[in-house]
Amino acid sequence: MIPQVLVFLLTYKCNFHCAHCSVEGSNEKEESLGKKYIKRALDNTERIPTFKVVSFTGGEPTL
Repeated sequence: MIPQVLVFLLTYKCNFHCAHCSVEGSNEKEESLGKKYIKRALDNTERIPTFKVVSFTGGEPTL
């Protein structure tokens, strides 16, 4: 199967507990996806012409 969607889960830091969310977030979780990793992944998508969607999700960005 050739990938068509690339999803970045930027952070687990979140103060909500949404019923629809599959990620257990917490104010205390400091893990986040680094800019270098995101840039490298996006640069590599140029080699896969089937990508149609890039999604950035995860956490509460205002925390």
